[in-house]
Amino acid sequence: MTNFATPWKEALNEYFQEFLVFFPFLEIHAGIDWNRGCSFLDRELLPVARDAEVRRQYVDCLVKVWLKDQGEWGLIHVEVQATRERNFGWRMHAYNDRLRDKHKMTVVSLAVLGDDHPRWRPHQFSIERCGTPVGMRFPVVKILDYAEQGEMLRESRNPLAKVIMAHLIMLRTRHDPDARCAAKLQLVQEIDKQGWRGEERRRLLRVIDWMVVLLKPQEATFWDRMREFENKRRKPFMTTPERIEWRESWAKGFAEGRREGLTESIALVLEIKFAAAGLRLMPEIRAIQENAKLEAVLHAIRAAASPEELRHVWTG
Repeated sequence: MTNFATPWKEALNEYFQEFLVFFPFLEIHAGIDWNRGCSFLDRELLPVARDAEVRRQYVDCLVKVWLKDQGEWGLIHVEVQATRERNFGWRMHAYNDRLRDKHKMTVVSLAVLGDDHPRWRPHQFSIERCGTPVGMRFPVVKILDYAEQGEMLRESRNPLAKVIMAHLIMLRTRHDPDARCAAKLQLVQEIDKQGWRGEERRRLLRVIDWMVVLLKPQEATFWDRMREFENKRRKPFMTTPERIEWRESWAKGFAEGRREGLTESIALVLEIKFAAAGLRLMPEIRAIQENAKLEAVLHAIRAAASPEELRHVWTG
């Protein structure tokens, strides 16, 4: 199963305003006083999700913002759901209800559906108890709907457009690693041709690299072709040692960023599933240098019955 959690978590933290602008959440964006800043409270979701099963693939984000019309703080809760889930509407309602009760403030819940099932579009939860209706409706966007809007995504200067392109690449190349490599290379080249530079470019490519994961043979091909592209575009006179150093430096930067993101995701999921006992594994996990092994640890948490059982993933 493709792991969308880490790159989407990064994208929401880096581009939260752009996220609200790109998707049809403009009214929400307009109601926030951005001059007063916002705070990410993802750790606050841990007590809310503690009793949830850790088998679903989703990333949740909680942001504290200042609401213009109410003159007070409010919370925006975002779920990016990568797989179909029968009780998704109930979970959205439960999270919203618990967050509102805990923080005593307005909570707006939004859902981004990143699965590949066109007809799956949960947007509400409703039930009746003793003649009293209970439930909620929540705004939903479907990433798959953007599959036919390639030109708009390519031309957009909103970084979320590129994140969506990366997500769509993962969906359509699930069984074709060579096509995935070619599509990732084309996306990175289009970002460069569009004029992204410096730190702005680095931040975006970091998310893209996390999102579009390649197998080892295709990873080598990708970096070879990226080197050729860079040499033709702006480094035509690099010596062989310089080219090797440049490639290794860039690849190392992405690898380190991915390792950091994987480690953060593991810590979050461990605390959700095993509480303090899970977090006691983190010194050992932070010592792991191979991203592939960290990904194996993240996926293994779902089936592990105890922290000790999970330890076998890296100790053998």
